[in-house]
Amino acid sequence: MTSSLKEIMKLKEDRFSIDGPIWQEVQIKDSKEFEEVINIYEKLNLIDKKVFFRIYHHKGLEINSSNLMVQSNFKNFVAKKYKVSDPSFLNSQADLYKFIKKKKLSGPLILEGHMPESFIEKNEDMLFLEYKKGQYYKGSFSDMKKAAASISNFIKEFQSFDSSKLQEVEILQKNSKKIFESFALQKNSWRKKFGNEIANLLESEWGYIKECINNSSEEIVRIKKAKKFALHIDLHPHNLLIHKGECTILDIDSIRVCYWPSAVGFTIFKLLRQSLTHLSYDRKFEQNAKNFITILTESIHKEGIPGDVLFIGAKLEILRRLLIILEGNLGEKISPWNSVLEIQINALKEVNLLRELMLE
Repeated sequence: MTSSLKEIMKLKEDRFSIDGPIWQEVQIKDSKEFEEVINIYEKLNLIDKKVFFRIYHHKGLEINSSNLMVQSNFKNFVAKKYKVSDPSFLNSQADLYKFIKKKKLSGPLILEGHMPESFIEKNEDMLFLEYKKGQYYKGSFSDMKKAAASISNFIKEFQSFDSSKLQEVEILQKNSKKIFESFALQKNSWRKKFGNEIANLLESEWGYIKECINNSSEEIVRIKKAKKFALHIDLHPHNLLIHKGECTILDIDSIRVCYWPSAVGFTIFKLLRQSLTHLSYDRKFEQNAKNFITILTESIHKEGIPGDVLFIGAKLEILRRLLIILEGNLGEKISPWNSVLEIQINALKEVNLLRELMLE
């Protein structure tokens, strides 16, 4: 057993390993969110406010959008509130949900009878979705099989989706070196801003982060040889709900246009990583992991895909996310993503360890 294998078998659980989802009831009389849901319903003449009796807030990392679970005497549903109210963005989201329904994909659906166009016309920033039962992806072999089926269908069908309204995500920031150098100049403030533990981690891994940035140009050239289309760029364990024989893909607003190795590679890394928090890397795991990768990529490249392209894509996507956090902390700024800074730093090393194991 190599030292790398010993190290990767000790992968620690992180915030995306926590069981859930967890919904916390909020007091209606004190809830601005509840009043907003009520006001929208009344404004659109959809239903009388008397039907509502409970509302729950999702306890999780919610930055680009937030989710409320509303219990009513006719149906439970999720009110998804976006942080932007741009009509073009909201129209693009409505198109995604319509496509998911048309192609019968395993994703959330717009609540029956709810016309998103009505919201958009009235400048609302919320969509009502059907409530889906399930538990977060835990990484068992059964979970891997269910997730592979749902994700592969998404990948296959979204290659034909008209993505002209969607935002495109770059492989890596064009000013990555500038971000890195600017953040390095603030080294004296790291401990005050992040605490000793994160500051020590930054210092110990700073040379490796620099190496990743310096090597990124050649790696980007390789990724750009792949095709780009609409893909979910944030499929971590908490964006997959497992219920009986189905895996539902959540956080549809994370679908963007990108080169496929970035999104698919990141997905493979995050889900296999979760499996390795409680499964041993043995022959059974390796076989299931390779089957998982094959199923996810078979609709993109029938002849098979060089495995290192997937792991290069994953590493660049992790680096892009890390740089977003660093840039968000320049000067006096504080990034809303600081709670996952440690995860991204560690992931840069973990993805290479996983690559070594899968390709040896």
